[in-house]
Amino acid sequence: MEEKQITPEEAFFSAKANLELAITAQLKEFAAKFCTSVIFKGCVEVQPYVSETGEIVDTRISHVEVETKYSQG
Repeated sequence: MEEKQITPEEAFFSAKANLELAITAQLKEFAAKFCTSVIFKGCVEVQPYVSETGEIVDTRISHVEVETKYSQG
């Protein structure tokens, strides 16, 4: 049997879905542990470094912002 090769776009959306599931699971665990409501907002700005051939050779995270608020309920 041959394995189906996934496209870069398919790999991106699969990884994005897995990231969203992991973040959601951690937020649910945190909220349950502390019996609180949680509002989570996050932003990460990434600057890729591209070679002359167009390949991404490195990335730099230049900005990370996380805002969390909770209320006992």
